[in-house]
Amino acid sequence: MTVITAGPIAVDTLYDDRTSLHGRPVALTRIEHRLLVMLIKRRGRTLSRFYLYRNAWRGKPTDDTRTVDMTISRLRVKLDDAASLIQTVHGVGYRFGDLPNKNGGRLRRRGDFG
Repeated sequence: MTVITAGPIAVDTLYDDRTSLHGRPVALTRIEHRLLVMLIKRRGRTLSRFYLYRNAWRGKPTDDTRTVDMTISRLRVKLDDAASLIQTVHGVGYRFGDLPNKNGGRLRRRGDFG
């Protein structure tokens, strides 16, 4: 089992029915699961709507990016209090934000000097 965690979220990267929030199961669709895994694996990096569509739906996106936006919206609802970790980058796409540390700042990762 390959599980990645980000704050209260734990996601099994292989099985879309094994996602939890605060230790409680969260029912995600296959597409929501793929989006969440992509965002968490690349946390802090902005992923374009085109990239997300191409990799989650595994097809060529049209000019309509609302499909990605609506799926992210549904995913945020399911993530409840952790929804704010998925940040909108207006005009570009989305990123999984940094987790705040106990002192209110953000956690630094190796190689993060900003």
